Amino acid sequence: MNRRILLGAAASLAAAGAARPAGAARPALSGPRSIWSHVPGRPGGGLPVLLLPPGNGPGRQPGTQSGPHPTIIFSHGYGGRPGGFVRLVAPWVEAGFLLVMPEHLDAYARGAPQTPSFAELEHYALLRIADIGAVLDALPGLAEEAGTSVAGAKTGLGGHSFGAWTAAVIAGAVVFMPGGGEKSFSDPRPAAFFLLAAPAVPPGADALHPFQGLARSSFGALTRPLLLIDGTKDGAGGVSYRDRLAAYELSPPGGKYLGIEQDSTHMTLAGIAPQGEGMLDAVAARSLADVQALTLPFWRGFVAGAAASVAWLDGPAPYAIDPGSFTFARRLG
Repeated sequence: MNRRILLGAAASLAAAGAARPAGAARPALSGPRSIWSHVPGRPGGGLPVLLLPPGNGPGRQPGTQSGPHPTIIFSHGYGGRPGGFVRLVAPWVEAGFLLVMPEHLDAYARGAPQTPSFAELEHYALLRIADIGAVLDALPGLAEEAGTSVAGAKTGLGGHSFGAWTAAVIAGAVVFMPGGGEKSFSDPRPAAFFLLAAPAVPPGADALHPFQGLARSSFGALTRPLLLIDGTKDGAGGVSYRDRLAAYELSPPGGKYLGIEQDSTHMTLAGIAPQGEGMLDAVAARSLADVQALTLPFWRGFVAGAAASVAWLDGPAPYAIDPGSFTFARRLG
């Protein structure tokens, strides 16, 4: 049962990551201007990082690239690649955020197996945590490469699937280690967190599977602002989307927000076409628009410091986001 859940979830991400074979050159991306950089000292010859400089979308306003700028780090899912999420993050870039998207060693493009073993996933999970720490350490230099500065600005951390697990753990979700005992990998530097297709922890579960290491009791220390979004057809790994809401439901109230998109799957939530690349179908396009409509004020409010955005999230306006297909909830302090 657990192995089927684990491997099914990993296989569901193939559409996002298998388009570029291992060792292939990283392609130029359509959309916002992008820069490939890397953080040295990480396994695999350094950590590739895709940088999207702030304010360079089609609606760019003059002077928006002068810093300092708030930053969003976004972590892809198992097998995925940063370029698969450019559609999702483009409005954040245009709004003035520096986007930093690491390409973890579990990317298919970097040679990760299509059906990883438990031991391999445990290894990748620990590497991911260290990757985010390394990116946070390297932010000043990465920002300089992107032509801006992050001095004194806040940082947000988001992720999809395995990337959402990564963000939850950095936010303070306690991990039950394979060898026994509990460990926190919380990093105080990110100010807010976004979990897209979050890790599933069914009621009554201890640890769902070894690499994940999360139980219902893991989320008590998630005190910083958190937005979790999932879709009603996210059945990746054979689990219900309802089991993916634990980080929202079981973390302390105060700055916690939830969005549920009708009929959206594990991949269409992220603006990834059902067949991996190309045009979005109607559900994927609607899902992408709804996710962007909620994430942008979340980032503006809790990372860029826009009080009006927090007031919007906490007021009646979010209920107007496509009410026929998108359910919004919150747990305020």
